[in-house]
Amino acid sequence: MKQGRTDRDWAMVAVMACVAGAVVTWAVLSKHPPQPRPPIDVDWPAWVQAVGSLLAISAAVWVPNRIASKEHSRLEGIRRYKARGLAFVLKPLVTEMISGASTAAYRWNRGYTEFDDDAMTDGLVVPTALNDLLLDMHVLGEAGKSIQEAIVAIQKLRIAIFSDYSYLRYAGVYVDHDTGEEFEMDEPDDVSKVINETQTKLRFALAELNSILDS
Repeated sequence: MKQGRTDRDWAMVAVMACVAGAVVTWAVLSKHPPQPRPPIDVDWPAWVQAVGSLLAISAAVWVPNRIASKEHSRLEGIRRYKARGLAFVLKPLVTEMISGASTAAYRWNRGYTEFDDDAMTDGLVVPTALNDLLLDMHVLGEAGKSIQEAIVAIQKLRIAIFSDYSYLRYAGVYVDHDTGEEFEMDEPDDVSKVINETQTKLRFALAELNSILDS
């Protein structure tokens, strides 16, 4: 007659189950050895052509930029050379205008009883040599602009002194000598203010020229 399973039998079954579980766990969790990859067929001529194309594109961009940069530096050097030469010529001419403006300011402050409008403005002239150089002012950059503004200021000061003198002389009323008709004159600008503006512009122009000469 068959007997039931003993404790020993159950112990053997438990051991075998544990071993089987451990084997399955190891198979699932352990790293498998790398599988050999299929060989890659590299198209070397295509790679060489691609790299060559990139190098050609880079050269096509870099070379023109390099040439343009060197040309710009060359032209800038020529411009600065011309600017220094022109500044050397213009400096005494601007200094002369500064002296004329100072003389006009001094005479205007003394009053019209001592100097008439012609005497006050005889120094407010733009030297002929300066007028001859106006077309070359562009090489000076901002300094050329400041000189042009100083020239305009000199002319404005001449007009301001002449208008002020005429207004005081005729008491604000101009009489037409042919018809005898009277005309009210426009009130002139503040001459002292125009003098200050002119002297400021002239001094600034001279400072710009000195900056070019010192560069």
